[in-house]
Amino acid sequence: MSRSLEPVEITAALDALSLEQALLDTELANARVIDLTRRLLEANAEVERMRAQLDAVERGEMDRLRAERDELAAFKQRLLGSAPYRLLTKARKVPGVSAVAARVLRG
Repeated sequence: MSRSLEPVEITAALDALSLEQALLDTELANARVIDLTRRLLEANAEVERMRAQLDAVERGEMDRLRAERDELAAFKQRLLGSAPYRLLTKARKVPGVSAVAARVLRG
């Protein structure tokens, strides 16, 4: 025959069960927080790695653009200082030569 439990015993058993469930829920919540924190730190580290890579690419691109600009400036200086350019500049001042020079420059 089954023994009947007193209301106090039932209340105590329910309280113990509730406490055990609350502790399990707390452990689960803590494990989730720890996992989310770990993933957040990993994602943050990845963002920092990607930011560093982007900075390196940008620096390289800026260096390349500066070199290209300097090369073009040097080319322009060589062109402006060349004998054909100087001759053409002087010739353009002669009446009627500008039209001929324009045709020559167009190819």
